[in-house]
Amino acid sequence: MAYTEKVGKMAKFNAFSGFIGGSILGLFFFYSVDLPFAQVIFSFKKVLIPLIDFFGALYRRLLELIISPLMICAAFLSICKLKSFEDFSSLSKKTIIFFFLTSVTATFFGLVVVNMIRPGHEADLVTEGISSLSLIELSRYEFSSKNILNFLQDLIAKNPFESLGKFNLFQIYFLSLFIGIIGLVYPTRSRAVIEVMESFESMLFVFIQWVVKFVPLGVFFMALTLTSKQGLGFIFESSSYFLTVIGGLFAHFTLLLMMSCLVLKKGPWFIIKKSFPVLILAFNSSSRLSMPMAMLNLEEHFKIDKRISRFALSLGTLVNMNGTAVCVSIGAIFIAQVYGVPLNLVDSLLVLGLTFFGILMTGGASNSGIYALGFVLSLLGLPLEGMASILLFDKMLGMFRNSLNIFGDMVVAILVDSSYSRK
Repeated sequence: MAYTEKVGKMAKFNAFSGFIGGSILGLFFFYSVDLPFAQVIFSFKKVLIPLIDFFGALYRRLLELIISPLMICAAFLSICKLKSFEDFSSLSKKTIIFFFLTSVTATFFGLVVVNMIRPGHEADLVTEGISSLSLIELSRYEFSSKNILNFLQDLIAKNPFESLGKFNLFQIYFLSLFIGIIGLVYPTRSRAVIEVMESFESMLFVFIQWVVKFVPLGVFFMALTLTSKQGLGFIFESSSYFLTVIGGLFAHFTLLLMMSCLVLKKGPWFIIKKSFPVLILAFNSSSRLSMPMAMLNLEEHFKIDKRISRFALSLGTLVNMNGTAVCVSIGAIFIAQVYGVPLNLVDSLLVLGLTFFGILMTGGASNSGIYALGFVLSLLGLPLEGMASILLFDKMLGMFRNSLNIFGDMVVAILVDSSYSRK
């Protein structure tokens, strides 16, 4: 039985129940300080919380363990199994075009929403706390010819083992891409390597199946960790900035959902239901860590060609971040509004272009959204200190942002697959 058939049975878990259960228990721990038996709960909590943190971190480690080797196999084999180099060129063009269109559309939604609501006009920025950001790190992503050249140079790994150790996915991907092209052009010489990669990929997906079985439990521990430390203030915020970003994310999600409905000829409930476990996993971890499960989801439930799903998702996790694009564009305009900097139509179009390029440059960083925003602000001449207030909401917004990031990658894979099926 193919692994996608097996995972179809495994995917019938209720990840949402793990999230709800973890959140409820976490809130109980957070607010138990006011209860009559608080001392007993506190003692219990003091012992239990480190254990919860351990299991949550352990599950994240298992997800992280898969990403690098899966990206190597996915990028390499998705290219090697194409018919010709012309087929690879066509697939690359279609994928990049759809990535560009969805990212630009996401940025456009962000600009429209923030200019309609204008949350920055009544906001009072908190500038204390910018030290929590590394300004040295941010300076790496400021716009300059030197940084652009360094970015291009850094795409090529000096030591692939060092790239694996540092989790530099850009370098890992491009190395796999180059080797995959060689395998495509010289299939006879590469046959032995292809067979080894296919065997290794099969082993990886067996491991992924095991990890998928524990998604509800993993989500439970991650949700419990977050809510037990932050309480309701972590889940609900009344800030106009927070609500503006949520509105932008929801608007773009609705557009992506409509596009997938039209292409797949399925109702929105079907797509949401089948994608929901992936979205919940991304919500509690990251879009990158949910990539393996998204690949299985596309192949099992939406019948996407695995060459396309793996090529699109392995590339999309680096360059296509729709949720991040919404947050960065709104954040930049919000800070401009707070500081009273007028931005005309040309400036807004500049933000649109810079957001896409900023995400591309910072896609390999662990806090790419923050760095991309710093990149855009540096070009617009806006103070980086304005990011301090945004950081107050970044953790929570990041959860919604992650879900939209992976959903955008999945929709691009669906669009590319549909364009191929009509050839």
